[in-house]
Order: sequence, then structure tokens, then C-alpha cells
Amino acid sequence: MSAPTIPHDVDRLLRETAGFYELLGVRSHDRAGHPSVWEVVDGSGHRLFAKRHKNVLMHERETAACRLLAPALGDGRTPSLLAADAAALLSVTSALPGTPVISTALTAAEEREVYRQAGQLLAAVHAQPTSGVPVGEYLPWAQERARAIARARDARLSDEDIEVLAEGTRAEPPPTALAYCHGDFGPRNWLVRRDGDRLALAGRGWPADHPGRRW
Repeated sequence: MSAPTIPHDVDRLLRETAGFYELLGVRSHDRAGHPSVWEVVDGSGHRLFAKRHKNVLMHERETAACRLLAPALGDGRTPSLLAADAAALLSVTSALPGTPVISTALTAAEEREVYRQAGQLLAAVHAQPTSGVPVGEYLPWAQERARAIARARDARLSDEDIEVLAEGTRAEPPPTALAYCHGDFGPRNWLVRRDGDRLALAGRGWPADHPGRRW
């Protein structure tokens, strides 16, 4: 099997951002099977991620979320945006220390603490003003509900969880104020690190934040 290669525009942005770097691997592919996320390490040993967004709206949303949400969440809680190329739909972000929650052995007390901190992070996201950020179109409620259920199935949630989701979204809720929401907020996008006896939670998926109506 041949080693993965980096497209010219991705290589250019990484060199402008980090100078010398070494490819660690391709970490994600788009639906057509093309590489979309590359992990690299720079000359100082810092890990970085380059990502190609699937469309202009996603690029605008994710880069805006990095700029606007990172300061509110605090140091080490979300990746930092290091560079962006709107024409190529590319961004380069820092990597966070820690291990994925889903592959980390936690006690019952530690798991409760992880979810407590996750709730705090999400509350901080919801509290931020959305003025000036890109907002996509709204789909009719029935389409939004069908898309949410389809995503739950794609994520291989249990039949019981999918039924709870289906029942809870059967009736359209009343309109609410515009607020940030996370398109993939869950343990698979959470990183946890230990600092002595303390746990610190971070979200590697925070760049997916975008303004929408909460439900």
C-alpha cells in the first residue's frame, strides 16, 4: 500500500503555517472517499490538523466558531484556528492533549465529572452572542426530524435511544432565539486528560459549532 500524500494546496497552507512538518496520517475521509483531515507534526513536535470542509457554509461556520467560541471556553478546551484558506475550503488547527473519552477507562465518579464538565462547556457555547456569524437555511421541522433520526441510525445508536429521539421530536417546538448548537456533541468528540487527581475535558469537535435553533 502506498503512503498517503497531501494535496498541493493543503501542503502549501501547512508550510505557510508550520514551516517544516511531517505527515502522521489521514484521519478522516469525505463521503466520496477522498481524504479530508490530515494530522501532521511540526518541527517543534506540535501536532496539527488540516481539514478540507465540504462546502463554503461549513467552512465559514467552523472557522467562525473557532474564532468566536475558543476565548469563551478557556485555554485547552477547544482547538485554536491557526490558518484558513476560504478559496480552498481549508483550515489548520492545533491538536489538544488527552485521550478520547470513549477509549479511556473511567470510574463511575470520573464519568459523572466528564458529563458535568461537558454540560458546562455546552452551556458556555449556548450563552455566546451569534451576531455576525453565518447561518444556513432552515428546513421544515419534518425534514429536520428525519435527518436527526437518520444521523442517529448512522451513529449506530440503540433502537431504544432512537425511539426516545423519535418520540421527543414528534411535535415541533415553539420558536426560540438563535443560539449556537453543536452538530456532533457527544463522547466520541470529547477528550479527557488527567492533571493529578483532576480531570479536564476538551472538545476536539468544537469547530463544528454553528448557529442554529436549539431543540
